[in-house]
Amino acid sequence: MTIPNCISLFRIFLVPCFAWVFLTASLPEDFTLAAVLLVVSAVSDLLDGWIARRFHMTSKLGKILDPAADKLTLFGVFVCMWARYPGFWPLYSLFIAKELLMAAASVLILRRNHEIEASHWFGKLYTLVFYVVSVISVLDTRPVSLLRLGFWWGMSLFTIGCFALYIPVFVRQWQSQNDSEPLGQG
Repeated sequence: MTIPNCISLFRIFLVPCFAWVFLTASLPEDFTLAAVLLVVSAVSDLLDGWIARRFHMTSKLGKILDPAADKLTLFGVFVCMWARYPGFWPLYSLFIAKELLMAAASVLILRRNHEIEASHWFGKLYTLVFYVVSVISVLDTRPVSLLRLGFWWGMSLFTIGCFALYIPVFVRQWQSQNDSEPLGQG
């Protein structure tokens, strides 16, 4: 088990911790702790990737654990926001639909080509925007907040744009002739 893989497992462990703290929060300190957990998740996400590349600790397991930690964090935050602020459900549905479609496309490509390309600049930017919007939203404890609404609408537009940029990437990977035989059939 490499250090980056351990960090990815730690990030997966942070998801239920964040959910519990955020969903039971009643005091400003509780919301601050939930925001700190998100910041720790973001920093550890950067750290595991940097360590893996810098010290040549990439692995097949890491290529599964890191994106799994990313997706679980995204889903966890969106579901918790939905539970706490249900009025934004159309926006959260959009985010979850994007993540489900990207996860399904990744699984199909893995089955066909055995490997997924590394994250692109717009995927990394999406993750950064996600963390910034999420931390601000967690810290804004007002039940009704125009700030939170504005950030989530902006995030919605960014989500659509990022998804549109990923479509040609997935199409190119799907059409790749490097290894078009499905896993388990060779």
